[in-house]
Amino acid sequence: MKRGSAEVSWLNFMLERGPTTIEPKSFFSNARKIDGALTAASHSANEALQWGPYVTLQPGCYTVTFLGEMEAHLTAVFEITAAYGEQLLARNVEIASGEGKHEVLAHLSVCLETKVEACEFVIYPRTRAGLIISRGVRIEWRPLSGSSPDFSK
Repeated sequence: MKRGSAEVSWLNFMLERGPTTIEPKSFFSNARKIDGALTAASHSANEALQWGPYVTLQPGCYTVTFLGEMEAHLTAVFEITAAYGEQLLARNVEIASGEGKHEVLAHLSVCLETKVEACEFVIYPRTRAGLIISRGVRIEWRPLSGSSPDFSK
């Protein structure tokens, strides 16, 4: 993963009020940006299609939904990492089944007991050809054991 100093400062503010979506423009990618989405019909297998945006996640449980489209029979790995990719928080391997394209690429869940920095939401295509479109990542947060977060930190 590429190192970056960008941190989405509004994320904690938004999560305190409810689920929020990080738009494709906040991510790093070698894919083309078309109509506000990250789009790739061919890509290097096992190299990240999307990574970043290096956010800080406060303690709590997160449900992360990768939004977009993926042609049937393509395989991709979806990850939530921290410390600029050095720490794996969650991973899901998805194979698009059936016909056509799928609007939800993957769901991942992770519970954090402490603040975690430099988090990113990564997509690794496992096949070289086939359309993958990222329309962002939707994040839902809930406190651990009914506690309330301190998003001001």
